[in-house]
Amino acid sequence: MTAKKVTVSFPSELVLEIRTNAARDGESFSAWLTEAAARRIRDQRLDEFNKAMEAEFGPVDPARVEELRRAWFRSRPEWLVNHSMTTVCWSYGSH
Repeated sequence: MTAKKVTVSFPSELVLEIRTNAARDGESFSAWLTEAAARRIRDQRLDEFNKAMEAEFGPVDPARVEELRRAWFRSRPEWLVNHSMTTVCWSYGSH
């Protein structure tokens, strides 16, 4: 992917927070922001896809989601289940 230099403005507190997080993650300021923007775009695309699927096929049955979630977790090693559950819970909590 070709990089393009752009100028953006952020509140100073946010710049400090980004710099702190980038340093903690071992990334440059630009790399950290690129990943954050890519994640947001991916999430928006996924939301659009989910809405399109729901419009075409109807809402997802929560009981079926739970059934599939349990089956998935039963088939995974314990360390992956614990990591995945933390990620899933955090993801659902942030929307």
